Amino acid sequence: MKNNGNNLQQGNYYLGLDVGTSSVGWAVTDTDYNILKFRGKSMWGARLFDEASTAEDRRTHRGNRRRLARRKYRLLLLEQLFEKEIRKIDDNFFVRLHESNLWADDKSKPSKFLLFNDTNFTDKDYLKKYPTIYHLRSDLIHNSTEHDIRLVFLALHHLIKYRGHFIYDNSANGDVKTLEEAVTDFERYLNENDIEFKIENKKEFIDVLSDKHLTKKEKKTKLKKLYGDITDSEIINISVLIEMLSGSSISLSNLFKDIEIDGKQKLSLDSDIEETLNDVVDILGDNIDLLIHAKEVYDIAVLTSSLGKHKYLCDAKVELFKKNKKDLQILKKYIKKNHPEDYKKIFSSPTEKKNYAAYSQTNSENVCSQEEFCLFIKPYIKDMAKSENEDEVRIAKEVEDKSFLTKLKGTNNSVVPYQIHERELNQILKNIVGYLPFMNDKQKEISIVDKIKLIFKFKIPYYVGPLNTKSTRSWVYRSDEKIYPWNFSNVVDLDKTAHEFMNRLIGRCTYTNDPVLPMDSLLYSKYNVLNEINPIKVNGKAIPVEVKQAIYTDLFENSKKKVTRKSIYIYLLKNGHIEKEDIISGVDIEIKAKLKSHHDFAKIMEENKCTPDEIEKIIKGILVYSDDKSMLRRWLKNNIKGLSDNDIKYLVKLNYKEWGRLSKTLLTDIYTINPEDGEACNILDIMWNTNATLMEILNNKKYQFKQNIEDYKAENYDVKQSLHEELDDMYISPAARRSIWQALRIVDEIVDIKKSAPKKIFIEMAREKKSAMKKKRTESRKDILLELYKSCKSQADGFYDEELFEKLSNESNSRLRRDQLYLYYTQMGRSMYSGKRIDFDKLINDKNTYDIDHIYPRSKIKDDSITNRVLVEKDINGEKTDIYPISEDIRQKMQPFWEILKEKGLISEEKYKRLTRNYELTDDELSSFVARQLVETQQSTKALATLLQKEYPSAKIVYSKAGNVSEFRNRKGKELPKFREINDLHHAKDAYLNIVVGNVYDTKFTEKFFLNIRNENYSLKRVFDFNVAGAWDAKGSTFDTVKKYMAKNNPIITFAPYEVKGELFDQQIVPKGKGQFPIKQGKDIDKYGGYNKLTGSFLVAVEHTNKKSRVKTLETVYLKDINLYNKNPLKYCKEVLGLIDPCIIYPKIMIGSLFNIDNRKIVITGRSGNRFVCHHTYQLSINDEYARYLKNLAKYLEEEPEGDCDREASLSISSEKNLEMYYFIKNKLGTKTYSSVLLSLKNSVDDFEINFRKLTIHDQCEVLRQLLKAFKCNRETSNIEKLNKVKQAGIIIISNSITNSKSFKLIHQSITGLFEKEVDLLK
Repeated sequence: MKNNGNNLQQGNYYLGLDVGTSSVGWAVTDTDYNILKFRGKSMWGARLFDEASTAEDRRTHRGNRRRLARRKYRLLLLEQLFEKEIRKIDDNFFVRLHESNLWADDKSKPSKFLLFNDTNFTDKDYLKKYPTIYHLRSDLIHNSTEHDIRLVFLALHHLIKYRGHFIYDNSANGDVKTLEEAVTDFERYLNENDIEFKIENKKEFIDVLSDKHLTKKEKKTKLKKLYGDITDSEIINISVLIEMLSGSSISLSNLFKDIEIDGKQKLSLDSDIEETLNDVVDILGDNIDLLIHAKEVYDIAVLTSSLGKHKYLCDAKVELFKKNKKDLQILKKYIKKNHPEDYKKIFSSPTEKKNYAAYSQTNSENVCSQEEFCLFIKPYIKDMAKSENEDEVRIAKEVEDKSFLTKLKGTNNSVVPYQIHERELNQILKNIVGYLPFMNDKQKEISIVDKIKLIFKFKIPYYVGPLNTKSTRSWVYRSDEKIYPWNFSNVVDLDKTAHEFMNRLIGRCTYTNDPVLPMDSLLYSKYNVLNEINPIKVNGKAIPVEVKQAIYTDLFENSKKKVTRKSIYIYLLKNGHIEKEDIISGVDIEIKAKLKSHHDFAKIMEENKCTPDEIEKIIKGILVYSDDKSMLRRWLKNNIKGLSDNDIKYLVKLNYKEWGRLSKTLLTDIYTINPEDGEACNILDIMWNTNATLMEILNNKKYQFKQNIEDYKAENYDVKQSLHEELDDMYISPAARRSIWQALRIVDEIVDIKKSAPKKIFIEMAREKKSAMKKKRTESRKDILLELYKSCKSQADGFYDEELFEKLSNESNSRLRRDQLYLYYTQMGRSMYSGKRIDFDKLINDKNTYDIDHIYPRSKIKDDSITNRVLVEKDINGEKTDIYPISEDIRQKMQPFWEILKEKGLISEEKYKRLTRNYELTDDELSSFVARQLVETQQSTKALATLLQKEYPSAKIVYSKAGNVSEFRNRKGKELPKFREINDLHHAKDAYLNIVVGNVYDTKFTEKFFLNIRNENYSLKRVFDFNVAGAWDAKGSTFDTVKKYMAKNNPIITFAPYEVKGELFDQQIVPKGKGQFPIKQGKDIDKYGGYNKLTGSFLVAVEHTNKKSRVKTLETVYLKDINLYNKNPLKYCKEVLGLIDPCIIYPKIMIGSLFNIDNRKIVITGRSGNRFVCHHTYQLSINDEYARYLKNLAKYLEEEPEGDCDREASLSISSEKNLEMYYFIKNKLGTKTYSSVLLSLKNSVDDFEINFRKLTIHDQCEVLRQLLKAFKCNRETSNIEKLNKVKQAGIIIISNSITNSKSFKLIHQSITGLFEKEVDLLK
């Protein structure tokens, strides 16, 4: 940001920002909404850039590199221990081992065999005796007679290389749980969380869980039967939970009753559930623990099943090998007999994609999974299940369950903990010391045997971090001695390192900048509970403070049960605080906050073993060291005095996961004088003694906390940060951080141009994608309704009939998208206010009989959700007007009906509450409804506002809500259509409308308005129908100005150039003879393959000699060679690019840079060989009528299957109109502007018009949508396969040679595009 003082001057203009994840729209106007000009350019536009991603991929790659490097190091240590003794009998053993993956002529000592090359024992003999490594491991365990030392090494090598996971190393006792213990723990977890789960036949239930002979379907049936009577809890569906434990795929929306999950999100415990958990963590919250506990039970069941009756895993694997061998022989025999003509296809064809060769990866170019293989052979053995041969029947059953021929090295190995492998290791070591005496040799008091055991278990704790003290990211305390598994604890000071890790891990409070508290700390838990229950109201009025305190004490402190709005209602009713008809509001259906740590430490507090401060310290320690229980035990012993061994054993079982957002300083250490009693008090005191929430306290001027907090920060953290540093410290996503920085740079440039800050800055920021769950609704309204109807059929009695169910069954999904019809079915075909049956024909055909009414008046709250709307007779709605609550006559008459709808899930709890409420909206509610249109709760938006206010203190920062702008755009008769797929101009136009709409709301709804809201004459649905002094002329002059600018197509669009970072190349290794970079230095690509798609970081313009002529070209600087280029560009051009006599014209041209090539403006976005892929910069302009049609066309394609005539009619989609749009596109492509960049696409559209006419309406719409993509100024291409069989049309590719161009200019644009500078690369 420029430090020239302009930011401190206030100007008389407005600035609007529309901030998305990959764009920032901006607009500058005077106070009458006229777009200002600078150097002849209109001051509005958009900045486009790639959305920032998280560091997850880099972190994953880094973690994998580190894991593999550490594994390699462990194996090297093992080799060093054995090397001397093995060399005595075979000097080249390790040479052959290391070179086993090389071609013969690349080996230092060529050998016919890879491992054993003795005259009397070769690889053939080895494989004959030990077909798998597990046979060798088993032999070494059960046979204590002398074995070749090389065999011993190979077995230990395999055990250390694949040693299993360390999950149970962090359990309380550090041992593997039995399946019985896991199920018992799962039962305990569920019951502690108010989910009654009691298995009647527990032993048999556990046996079924681990029975590998049962299919999932059989398991599911047996488990339900053994469980006993299934009584569903209020939280989850127990039946679905049992299905999940069987390994069956279940829908999370069916499992959790009290949580709304969009779509049919599936989960199966027999797969890696991490990705699914990441998708739903924001929705499920603490309930995610249920899935984690269930996964533990399932994994241990799989492990138990894998081991069977065996003590050692290798024996189970040998048994599986024998079974597979036998089963394969039976299958081959069966196929030879019944399908001899398909034998080769099934077993050996190298081209078949899912046969046995592909599954076993023998002589096949393909790879397939076990499931794919089973599905492949299923048709060939369909009669096998009827066989009299028991083995054949069993095989058919396994194929059906997709568990046939399970590989020895498969996904099941991931559930094996290291303790299982350790059993084998210890037994092998015990056997070999008898005939390998060197194993007892000691170095510094540690024998070789002990060193091997330490190598096997060696794991660098996560809190130690990087071991290199020279790294800026290192916090380890260690000596300079080289680290080995056997000296690690002596070289590294674990206590100091752990303490430093704790300090680094803890985040900072956004208010005080002090360290935050754990979410489950005693203080933070109290704050969370109070913040949720303080707003409780009865009939719209706050409850007495002492009643609130009683709720806290009785329902939270003295009870572990989950607290809900219902349980609060029952408590208040039982204790005489309310009447039966009273309504509770102000809290969610379920209270998420709880006093978990209070209950966890209740006994310790009763016995006075720890002070509250010590308990807070313990909670912090548990949170930091929860993944290393041994370290936690040590930390507790060293830091907390007075704890017994049993106390420590209890404490290490506790589990806390999250940090809060606030510090102890904020909640308890900053004081103010309470004006009511003159006493000093902190925030937590006020929250206890009043019904105020944190935000209400901070915003209440009488407490002066905001100023006190600022004073505290100034006194303790008087370090001035740049805006960029402040932004980096904020708790927001990388995508939001990039967008905010782009927005700040735009504002900075505008302020510099205007020599002053704006009078007002209006901001609107797109909501971030929280979860894949939220992307779209995959479960249709029809499916939901049908399920609800089935469930309530037997209980709805007089309100349910078969005719209604039949009618619903025959409805199309598209018709049910009409809210009228959807409400009709959710109301069982009856009026919500009279209970009379709704005439279906009149509902469809007569618009004057029925109405959709808003329960909360539309004039007072903007809520068009189904929760706030009902279908009623038009005349009854007319009588109701905007009065609330609903009349008592209607309520008394209809409440029983509403209750049935609520109980059966046809209406929500909230809708029922609004319908039955018996008191009017309070001043606080009315104020909050209006305030929602003025304030923003999203963290990233508040972050942008904070930074803008700090940099431009004289400007007023105003939030402009997207919903308000959308409503303004869609006013009847004054529509301003928007279709984002046409061009990028809408970003600038949205920013402009943010100014207009934001200013009207900001000017109308002032502090004075809120003080007198009960007497104010206003309507939230008609804000723009009335004058707003200084902001809006309702007669039309203001709208005329707005309409004039919205019709313009002159916003400036700029593209953010960037230097590519990240992966050096595509991580997938390509076969021999392919690739651009060797997999390892010295490995010939022609023999070993290599890596492909080298990443280009940026471009360089070079002049060089080509065939005796001097030419100019654009060349790529590869990321892998970036250091060489930066050090010596000419050397890079010669050695890497192979250029002759190079001369640098322009040293660094970013990807995404703008060029003017022969009067064509294009942006280079990537490369293809020695050519560059580009996109054009010409924004498509289109009239409002076509824009509306294209928007309807997109809706039609996104929501409907092909051939839905109802939907076509409702959206006015027709082949005639499609042809009209086709001609429009054809004419556009024929213009000079577009034909110069999209010539091949123009020719396709010209040549294949007849094909377009023959397409179905659906396919025509698809082609039109694809053609539109070519006009977008981005990297998308058009798939017009249905038109002319071309999958990628509209690609713009240029040669890297610039010599033959008439003009070739690089254009540098400022971030707004108001400044430009050209560089002629031909001069």
